[in-house]
Amino acid sequence: PSKKAANPGAPRSPDMLYLDSTAGWPLENSADNALKVSAVYRAVTFCADTISVMPCFVMDQQTHVRDEKHPLLPVLTVRPNEGMSPTDYKRLMETNRLLHGSGYAYIRRDPRTGRVVELLPLMPDLVNIQMDAERHLHYLYTVPLSGKGYDLMPSQVIHYKAFSYDGINGISPLQFA
Repeated sequence: PSKKAANPGAPRSPDMLYLDSTAGWPLENSADNALKVSAVYRAVTFCADTISVMPCFVMDQQTHVRDEKHPLLPVLTVRPNEGMSPTDYKRLMETNRLLHGSGYAYIRRDPRTGRVVELLPLMPDLVNIQMDAERHLHYLYTVPLSGKGYDLMPSQVIHYKAFSYDGINGISPLQFA
């Protein structure tokens, strides 16, 4: 170990990133900057890769038996959306949950039948959770290219939360660190 590692009070280089100091971590990109720390990168990829290969089942709520004919099964196990495999989708959701405290996906339904046809990832930094006067949740999402905003109901969003103090907003392990 170097003298710097052995002496926590030693002067530090201002251009280095440290887990115990936010000086080098711009708030708008803190998750991206965190991945520059090899230990954070390895922990996130290990967890996300592990979750991404886990099997997914749809279970009957009454009998607790797998429902192999459920209409949601192909979305979860074959193709969540046009551009992603189930492994890619789960890896992204877990990465967002770990780095941002929450992973979000828009649930796109067939307008005629109401069945789920796609799960489209939303960028966590562009989702703002609001509660209206009647205490109903709203997910306000801003499309990055157009700047157009959407007011989404909880029935239109899957919200993968990390630990939460209020049951609504996830807190990433980085925020605790």
